[in-house]
Amino acid sequence: MNAKPTSEETLKNRQKKEQCVQLLTTYINNIIDHLSMISNRMSNVIRYEMSLIIKALGTPGIKAALKRHLKSMLENGAHLFNVENLGLRRLPNVFHVQGERQYEGHYFLINFNAPHDSLNQIRKMARKDSDIIKCFAALKDDGWVPPCSLPNANNCEFGEIRNPNYEKTARRRHGYRMY
Repeated sequence: MNAKPTSEETLKNRQKKEQCVQLLTTYINNIIDHLSMISNRMSNVIRYEMSLIIKALGTPGIKAALKRHLKSMLENGAHLFNVENLGLRRLPNVFHVQGERQYEGHYFLINFNAPHDSLNQIRKMARKDSDIIKCFAALKDDGWVPPCSLPNANNCEFGEIRNPNYEKTARRRHGYRMY
């Protein structure tokens, strides 16, 4: 019933196992190379926050303009996290966009990651778009606070004089009131 495999069968099985191991190692090496490439690409990525003002168009016009802008961001290597609609607001100044005065605009806040090189291209594409009034991108604050300002931290002393002018002149009296 349970016959012992012949030497040819064991040799074939061993060769198949070696081929499988070789395929797996090449596959794993390819995955490692791919992951290292992604991590290298992501190491140059910076977190940004972009405020965007779009003309006071109808709902379909706003959707089309926002979709066009987000699509151009994705084409330039940005990874979108959040798009927040802040609504229709009156503009602080009158903006002139292609000869038209703009008094109101739809405000959007976009959080994204992008390489530093692609940010200039994203801004350039926003400036060329006729429906976008203003586009401003800034680095996103990750919430880092100095360790001395944490609630459970001890007082930090860095060796500076706390109030140098007061400490120099506190005991001296000047002018007519010198007793």
